[in-house]
Amino acid sequence: MKTNFSIGSKITVLIIRFIMWALLIVFMLYGSLNASSAFLKPIIVLIGIHLISQLIVFFMRERFLFKPYVQMLVFVFDVIVLSAAIYLTQGFNQDLYLIYFLTIFMASIARSTVQALMASFISALFYIGVTYFITGTPEKIEPIVLLRVPFLFLTALSSHYFAAKLGRKHDELETLEQTGRLFESRIIKLLDTMSSGTIIADNDFNVIRMNAEAEIYFKIKDENAIGRNIAEITHGFTPEIPWKELKSKRMPMIRFDLRRDDKEPSHLSVLLSKPPEGVKKGPVSQIMIIENMSRHKENTDFKKDFLQTISRSFSKPIASIIKYTEYIGNDSSILAKIDENSKSLIHSIHEKAFQLSNISAKLEKLSLIEAGTLNLKREDIALTQLINDCSHSLKSMPGFPAFKLNIDDSLANIPPLSIDRDSITEVIVNIIENAVKFNDKPEKEVWVRSNNMNMVSSNQIEIEISDNGKGIPVNLQNKIFNKPITYTRNEVAPNAGTGIGLFICKKLIELNSGKIRFESAPNKGTKFILTLPLSLAIGKNV
Repeated sequence: MKTNFSIGSKITVLIIRFIMWALLIVFMLYGSLNASSAFLKPIIVLIGIHLISQLIVFFMRERFLFKPYVQMLVFVFDVIVLSAAIYLTQGFNQDLYLIYFLTIFMASIARSTVQALMASFISALFYIGVTYFITGTPEKIEPIVLLRVPFLFLTALSSHYFAAKLGRKHDELETLEQTGRLFESRIIKLLDTMSSGTIIADNDFNVIRMNAEAEIYFKIKDENAIGRNIAEITHGFTPEIPWKELKSKRMPMIRFDLRRDDKEPSHLSVLLSKPPEGVKKGPVSQIMIIENMSRHKENTDFKKDFLQTISRSFSKPIASIIKYTEYIGNDSSILAKIDENSKSLIHSIHEKAFQLSNISAKLEKLSLIEAGTLNLKREDIALTQLINDCSHSLKSMPGFPAFKLNIDDSLANIPPLSIDRDSITEVIVNIIENAVKFNDKPEKEVWVRSNNMNMVSSNQIEIEISDNGKGIPVNLQNKIFNKPITYTRNEVAPNAGTGIGLFICKKLIELNSGKIRFESAPNKGTKFILTLPLSLAIGKNV
């Protein structure tokens, strides 16, 4: 049953309470007329207390006054004061309190404030009627009987208010319960659609809900797991951090592993989410997201093996094509027997085979990097020697466009680098190759400089490789180190590449304890900045 209650405004409250205060004065005057001086002092005290409370209400902010529990406190106080006044003037009257109880009952079951007032009005008529029936004549009805009528109305309002509050609380609880059931059904649907295993538990790690994927991991049904402890349902798995320690940790996010090394080895990675410290713990305190790392490892191994198989399968026939085309191109007796178109075709085959060889090498390098099995051999090497090696590699590429490489004299004064020679050579070659390939200027130029401002303090050197090309398109600048990323300019580089070159460059630089970044602007070229470590033996004495 829904009930409602609206007292109106603060002025309404003050007026109602002023009427109560006036009734107290009337009670006192009535008592003094009847020479009942014994109760005058208590009545005066009640009048004073009520006046003080009226002043408090007057100075209350309306927003605070109409808080539910403040209203309830005011009404309870007023009922107590008036009840005390009636008791002091009339004593205990069974008929009176019987009418009060009937009024309270009728007002409580009323659905609106108007109905509650109607109930009190009927009670007042009933009470006056009973009094008239007992006395026999209207003249014998005492004035105090009429004074009790307003009190009946106030009693009705207060009882209706309490009933309305209880009714609203009941409605709120019912709505909350319905919302909870709806939320639970949605959570279950969400859990069932997740590809990761998910377990919801309370603060003691007792299972509240787990999804189908988690059922597979731990070989237990959700209905059998509910209420049981996590340590029990994960029997056979060893947590990287003991469950007791996990329970006591205050961090909101904890990642740990679950491992099983029996007949069916398994490796699960768990992300545990806990309520932040200081937040009141609810029934749902722990949420665990579980990933099967064994499956991920299988996928990673498959990708690595696939890339290595592809690159190795390509490498031998490509090497043969390069070898045969070089042999034909260097044999004058064979060249004398073929026309110019055939010579051009052989030259083109040689170039494309060389490109395929580079792609195959990049794929194999990528597979080794992602598998973490790329072996690097650090050595001390002069920067000028490294740049010369790169220049030689570029010039040996069949069909590579002509360009001018400008090497700054400052490179000769740089101490040796402590790097893996092959991998850093590959990085610099790739950067210069891109600088030339994507340059539409008639004269393609590349500059290599060093920035040794912080060389002594950091034991590192910055190498700058810049070009006079068009620059990297703005929409691709935040993606060039991702994989794969390609962009073409048909008039410059019809076959732009695999899109993994700069991704590999970044990985190789990082494996050499270095960093790579770039600066680029439209029509102003691009500058790559490589930060590489110096030789420890020499760098300390720079």
